[in-house]
Amino acid sequence: MVALLDDTLIRKRGHRIAGTSWRRDPLGPHFADNFIWASRFLQISLALPEHPPPPRVRPVPFLLICSTPLRRANPRAAPMSSSGKAGVRSRLRPTISRRGAERLTHLRQAIDEFPGGATRPLLVCADATFTNRTVLRDLPPRTTLIGRIRKDARLYALPTPAEENHGRGRHRCYGQLRPTPEQWRRDESIPWTTVQAFAAGNVHDFDIKFITPLRWKHAGGERQLSLLIVRPMPTGSEKASTSAIAIPLI
Repeated sequence: MVALLDDTLIRKRGHRIAGTSWRRDPLGPHFADNFIWASRFLQISLALPEHPPPPRVRPVPFLLICSTPLRRANPRAAPMSSSGKAGVRSRLRPTISRRGAERLTHLRQAIDEFPGGATRPLLVCADATFTNRTVLRDLPPRTTLIGRIRKDARLYALPTPAEENHGRGRHRCYGQLRPTPEQWRRDESIPWTTVQAFAAGNVHDFDIKFITPLRWKHAGGERQLSLLIVRPMPTGSEKASTSAIAIPLI
């Protein structure tokens, strides 16, 4: 089962509507930041296959919840029920990443309740908003997350048997520092592999590089990642070698 996780903005006119605030317009020009008065929603869609071929899917939304964060409570306004950092965390409004992690857990539980659902893997596609420590460390079992990361992300290899700590102390999770996704994209010693995929109404050839296994500190030291670099498609006579998309598979 394939799910699509993203956040969206819904424009509002009334300034007294609960959950509304000034938000950056994602559809604005790249040379200026436009702001709109809107509410922020978390949306999860399921990708259902369409027929006849070519094999394409239609995303069908099934979850839409308001995720506009409220103002942080003033710790001096009322007596604290608990002390220390635990009391501060209990008064904070969940972020969009935390809500996304919670909904993915509920979705995984709902799939497992169906007959044979426990054997069906869940594939979640998300953008960089949900490819962070909050979502990756609370990822439910039998779930794979495909998300975007920065092209200068710091990735590490798995520790070798000689690098592991066999005595006292914490178990070592990270090995040597590996190149960044941008450096791997420019590395000519790693060949490109051509695959076919449906996009923009037709089947196209994409050049990819696949590197595994890796580890990323934002995902935790126990998760092994795979880096998939997709070379952009050429536009006219322009060469498609200007940027890269790095996707970790959890």
